Amino acid sequence: MKKTFFLFTLVISFIFTGCTEHLATRYFDKSSLYSSALQYTKKADIVYEDEVKVMMNVTYLNAVNKMWDDEFENFIIGIYIVDNTKQEIDNSLEDLSFFLSLNGRNYVSLEKLTPEHVMYNNLPLMNQWASYYVVKFDQDENDKGTLKANYYDTSDFNNSEEIKFTNNDILTLKLNHTTYGETSLSFELR
Repeated sequence: MKKTFFLFTLVISFIFTGCTEHLATRYFDKSSLYSSALQYTKKADIVYEDEVKVMMNVTYLNAVNKMWDDEFENFIIGIYIVDNTKQEIDNSLEDLSFFLSLNGRNYVSLEKLTPEHVMYNNLPLMNQWASYYVVKFDQDENDKGTLKANYYDTSDFNNSEEIKFTNNDILTLKLNHTTYGETSLSFELR
């Protein structure tokens, strides 16, 4: 009796699972451009008085695809300002209260992201209320962030030596707002 019940349950299970649509895979049918962009997308917030005031999504395009690996550091930056009107959001990065820099350098070019752009439908973390921009910064061969580390001789704890080394594999994108403060994201070059 148990064998018959088990066999009947097994046959019914195969029938129903074989005839259903596999919905779980539809989330993974995005293009390889989307998958690559997801790896190089980060999010940061500006918090002011314990409230999120500005949300920033950044995709580092140079690492996403070779077509953007030119003489510029290319990013797509999405800015959402909480509690602002649509008109203020549309002009968010062009607003004089924002300052955007990459390792201390100003951007060279700032353009609104249009639906015709190849990345428009391939952006991870797309926020429909945010304004998106394609931002370009000059590449700098000598762009090196100096990191400091203290080296202690374990036999003599009072004797320390500061070691300075440079790391030119990190890009730090900083967004500063005159009222709310600043946030930054770091990207490693590949």
